[in-house]
Amino acid sequence: MPAERMKEIAEFSPFILSDEIYHGLVYAGEAHSILEFTDHAFVINGFSKLYAMTGWRLGYIIAPKEFIRPMQKIQQNLFILPALLPSGGRLVGLKEAERDIQNERKPMMPDDVF
Repeated sequence: MPAERMKEIAEFSPFILSDEIYHGLVYAGEAHSILEFTDHAFVINGFSKLYAMTGWRLGYIIAPKEFIRPMQKIQQNLFILPALLPSGGRLVGLKEAERDIQNERKPMMPDDVF
């Protein structure tokens, strides 16, 4: 979504729920997050799309500080821990996959980007 549109949405709503699972998969320009425009946002994201971990179902949420503890209370009663394999894959993705991500994007990017 264009940054201008995100800014308009941020000004319109007291709290925003933003599904940013495809954040980073932008082939022209820059990826933007609603967090650039407001602190009153709940951002849902994960590792499946950007790090090619399809089906691993490992995600996270970024939330306003006042909601963290109530969300923790709910979460700790619903889940014990994420599966071991996706947790390890997440760490590898965060530490080692940036070059691979850029290489995958190159064929789809205009020549003047790189």
